[in-house]
Amino acid sequence: MCRHQFATWVHGPRLMALAVLCLSILSACSANTTTTAGAPTQAPPAETVLAQSAAPGNLATAQPSMPAATTATTTDLTGNWSGTWKRDVLGGGGTLTLALQQQGANLSGTVNLQGSVCLTSPGTLSGSFSGSHLAFSVTGNNVEVDFTGTLAENALTGTLSSRCSAGSGTGTWQASKH
Repeated sequence: MCRHQFATWVHGPRLMALAVLCLSILSACSANTTTTAGAPTQAPPAETVLAQSAAPGNLATAQPSMPAATTATTTDLTGNWSGTWKRDVLGGGGTLTLALQQQGANLSGTVNLQGSVCLTSPGTLSGSFSGSHLAFSVTGNNVEVDFTGTLAENALTGTLSSRCSAGSGTGTWQASKH
């Protein structure tokens, strides 16, 4: 191969393929990495990266393989929460206590609204929690109270809507875990 042909070969798409192949090998060599969430991840074996990079048709477009970041949901709302609730209209409100159990995305437990004309004794709740958002309802004895809220910095805040024989209404609520 003469010098001119070698220069054309090196500066063409083969150079890019060679560079990508080298980056892929370097990427594969760092077998254990840690994500920002602290969970260890495993890089693909070098043979896999090389096979993907050197596949026919991939010479000019091959990209280095990077391990995917993984995050684990570690938030568990299980426990006792206490706070306050307030009516939107006519004033009033009171204290709120929650005893939550969480299994996966499902919530169950009890809620007590002191000062409520609708929910005069602790009620059984059921609902769900996903990401930072929760929703649960208390039904029974001609009472229905729906709660929605979010979790931020170990505190729950949200809105509520109630319906019972005394009427219906809306309000806000907040609770902290203790």
